[in-house]
Amino acid sequence: MSSKRASLTKSPLRRPGVGVVPAPVSSDDVKVATPKSGGLRERSAQQTIYINREAARQLKRMAIAQDCKVHDLMIEAINDLFAKNGLPQIAAA
Repeated sequence: MSSKRASLTKSPLRRPGVGVVPAPVSSDDVKVATPKSGGLRERSAQQTIYINREAARQLKRMAIAQDCKVHDLMIEAINDLFAKNGLPQIAAA
């Protein structure tokens, strides 16, 4: 009969903090993440539209054919609507 196998959770290699020495960190190595100010996302407002499924498919096909994103087509359409109504084309991609 064989002996009972040792538990891996009790192994000294698996215990947190045992045999682990953290590398020293100098203040020169620490980089603080700073948020980008003034990015498009911060200056933008999200809008949602509902269109029928066939129109959505057609829009996706147009984006693929023009090698762009649906978002780019929507920005173009919004700017065209602004121009049609005599407004500045200020929608940004």
